Amino acid sequence: MVAAQLERGTAQAVNLFWGLRSQRDLYYQEELRELTRQFPKFSFVTTLSRPEAGWTGATGRVTTLVRDRVPSVRNMAVYLCGNSGMIQEVTALIQARGLCPIHKEKYYDDRGEPTD
Repeated sequence: MVAAQLERGTAQAVNLFWGLRSQRDLYYQEELRELTRQFPKFSFVTTLSRPEAGWTGATGRVTTLVRDRVPSVRNMAVYLCGNSGMIQEVTALIQARGLCPIHKEKYYDDRGEPTD
């Protein structure tokens, strides 16, 4: 979804909030850094809900990033991909801030605990 949006040459900022559990789940980090070099309007934040010692990046669930870093949905479209629990939670957070298009793709369902 990110690549397609960037390739269209959008004038809007494209921000990716990516939530993973731990460092062993990290992948595509160098590719994402390369996209930030190629496309100045692209940024990403990877957050870990169960980081190991030494992790210096964002921590917590991706819903925390949305809650803390998305004050308004004005002129925004949201694309969600992940498990149904995260999609439901982020949808509620976004809708509480106003109306905007929300596109959803359930990638997997792991029946994890809400705090995972």
